[in-house]
Amino acid sequence: MAWTESCAWFEGGGFHVVCTSEGTSPMGPSKGLGIIGYNAARKVYTHYGVDNSGWSGYAEGTRSGDTWTYSSEETVGDQVYRTRYAITRKSSTEVSFTWEMSEDGTTWTVIMEGTSTNE
Repeated sequence: MAWTESCAWFEGGGFHVVCTSEGTSPMGPSKGLGIIGYNAARKVYTHYGVDNSGWSGYAEGTRSGDTWTYSSEETVGDQVYRTRYAITRKSSTEVSFTWEMSEDGTTWTVIMEGTSTNE
C-alpha cells in the first residue's frame, strides 16, 4: 500500500486534526478521511476514520513518551477482531507505525507496518 495524507488542525480551537488521504491498495484506488482528537473527560486520544471501501472505525488510545497506541474492535462478517495501532515519533519529520489484529486479544498478528515522512 502507498498513500499520501494531508493533515491540518480543525479551525476554531485546536482540539482536532482532520486528515485526508489518497493512494493505492490491493483493492485499487483508496481515499480516506480521519479525525484525531482528545477526550479530556475520558483522558484518551480518539480517532474516527472512513474510507471509500465502506470501512469506518473508531479507536481510543493513550500516549507514552513518543508513542501513541490506539485500540478498537472491528467486525468482519460474524467475527469480532481486536486491533491495535501504534504510532511512534522518530523525529520532527518521521513516524513509524504498526497495525496488529487479534481474534482473542492475546495472540497478535502484524497486518501492516511502515514509516511516514513529512515533506
